[in-house]
Amino acid sequence: MGHSGRLPVDRRCYAYAGWLTMTELLRFLASHLVFLFESGRYRIVDSKTRGRSGDALIILESDSLRLRLDRDRSQMSLDVQPNPPDGEDWFGIGVFRRWLLGERPGFDHLDESAAVFLRDYLEKIETELFSVDERSQTLDRLRAEREARADERFGKLPPQ
Repeated sequence: MGHSGRLPVDRRCYAYAGWLTMTELLRFLASHLVFLFESGRYRIVDSKTRGRSGDALIILESDSLRLRLDRDRSQMSLDVQPNPPDGEDWFGIGVFRRWLLGERPGFDHLDESAAVFLRDYLEKIETELFSVDERSQTLDRLRAEREARADERFGKLPPQ
């Protein structure tokens, strides 16, 4: 920072914005999601900052699940994917909350309630929903829930 306390308008400004948003994600991880590391099953496998607004993401992984903490346009979200992935599909935590708790429409915001939900349902998601026997049905159900949620939030698209 310069003497005035303002950041210079150059690349360092963007790097600083990325550092701030990464710090925000890491603080949330440390204060609300530390349970992921207590078992020793999860590890950070990727992290990035991007863009002028300093958006950031952290990807955590266990043997059966991948979690993406994302900060995009000042909004933090949490997405889930089986490990190994089945394509590029990520499912927002709101889709899981919609399915398992009946929340409508179910938002993907990364907040304390999302962390509590993840803590309470992580074992079920890992061992039941993404078990070898249930994985295909779970992915179909999550895709259907995601589509139904989009229809509720934005209106149903006409058939193609």
